[in-house]
Amino acid sequence: MNAVVRAESHLYSYNIRVRVDLGIPTLQDIPHAPSRSRPAPTLSSPDQPQRRRR
Repeated sequence: MNAVVRAESHLYSYNIRVRVDLGIPTLQDIPHAPSRSRPAPTLSSPDQPQRRRR
C-alpha cells in the first residue's frame, strides 16, 4: 500500500492523474437492503391480562 501511495504522489507531482482501484467495495458500491414492512401491532383484548417481560 505504501508503494502505491508513493507512486501515486510521484505521478501527481508531474501533473499525471492516477486512479488506483484496489477492488474493495465502498459504501456507494453496496446496494441498499430492501425495506421490510413491519406488521401492525396487535392490541390485546381487555379480557386477557397483560404479561410482563423480564
